[in-house]
Amino acid sequence: MPVNLNMLNIDLHSHSGYSGGVGQVSLESIVYGMKLKGIDIFGTGDCLHRKWQKLLSNELSQIAEGIFISKFSDKHYFILQTEVIFTIPYAKGKRKLFHIVMTFPDFLSVKKTADYIESIGVSNNIGRPFIKFYSLKDVNIFMEAIKSINENIEFIPAHVMTPQGIFGSINPLYSLNDMFGEAKKLISIVETGLSSDPQMLSLIPELDNINFISNSDCHSPGLNRIGREYTQVKCDLLDYNNIMKCLKDKEKTFTYEFPPQEGKFFLTGHRKGKVGHEHSECVFSPDFTPESKICPVCKKKLTIGVYEQLLDIVKVHKAEDRLILNPYERKNYKWLVPLTDVILFAKGNKTFSKKISEKAYEIINFYGSERALWKNFNVENHRKENERLLWSIEQVKNGNFSFFPGYDGEYGKLVVGKELNFLDINIC
Repeated sequence: MPVNLNMLNIDLHSHSGYSGGVGQVSLESIVYGMKLKGIDIFGTGDCLHRKWQKLLSNELSQIAEGIFISKFSDKHYFILQTEVIFTIPYAKGKRKLFHIVMTFPDFLSVKKTADYIESIGVSNNIGRPFIKFYSLKDVNIFMEAIKSINENIEFIPAHVMTPQGIFGSINPLYSLNDMFGEAKKLISIVETGLSSDPQMLSLIPELDNINFISNSDCHSPGLNRIGREYTQVKCDLLDYNNIMKCLKDKEKTFTYEFPPQEGKFFLTGHRKGKVGHEHSECVFSPDFTPESKICPVCKKKLTIGVYEQLLDIVKVHKAEDRLILNPYERKNYKWLVPLTDVILFAKGNKTFSKKISEKAYEIINFYGSERALWKNFNVENHRKENERLLWSIEQVKNGNFSFFPGYDGEYGKLVVGKELNFLDINIC
């Protein structure tokens, strides 16, 4: 029987320990993270992987169509989800690679999909299956075959502007037609990703009729990862098909976004520590990027940032007028800074630590969730805390913050009480 519910906070992109770069993840730790962050529904991650699939089927119980709970909480829900990697021909000897989130309405469709991808020679021994296509016709055949398993399986392009996204700077393509062919009609939602937001994506005409959602793409249930982006959905029923229908509706969704400048690929550059950059980094706003796109230090191709790539896409689509007055600009979103980042700034620490996490747990527990904290924070409740920390939290709550932008896999750095112009950076 479907459960009546009004508003849902949803994070539909995660990974299990079977994905690369992920430690051990348990459902218990995920549920605890959901509670602290105020997330109602979470994507399971890696549901096509046989071992994680078996654990999920043993530990999750269905309480509505496509909605599952664990023994650790009957108030925190799961939807079956994975990420897959598509690779298509780009040019002679080159391929375009991009990531896709897939969601499933039941375990049967998960099993049949896993059976199908294995039958066509796809290795399914890693969390994110790598699916190689030789033509756009093959892409269409594959996606239609998955839809024939269950028409309610969804394909959602992931973190669309990062180098590994559909519009990413690695072997760039500029049109959904060039990536999906006829299967473009099956795409009705895209994920903004950590380095872009709805305002940025509204500059791309091809996305005018596609809705934007946000997910954390978390590789751990830590407070600095889970729920760092999520989508709030107005729904009257807690069931899979209704939720997916609502996620496609601009009028029923509101996203909480990681500030794009904090994302790991916002600007162009090479990070310190990279080969050839043992003692220095290079980072450029678009107006300062070398015309050759070659790094002045190591003489290798720069990692092109999301913002610069977006401007190139706008030019290709002849949509420069949207940079001035954009009638398609999306307003249904708000930036969200993780509390752990604020504590990190206030304490002057350069790296995340266990003490940062412990302080975040302490403050969040006072309000019940981090979502409630940002809504209800009052310095009078925390007079014993460090004054700089309280000032930092209050300033961020009031929107008085900026970032030194992220680049080349390096997260941006929070700056509280000061505005930095990300268009005026030229460091090398």
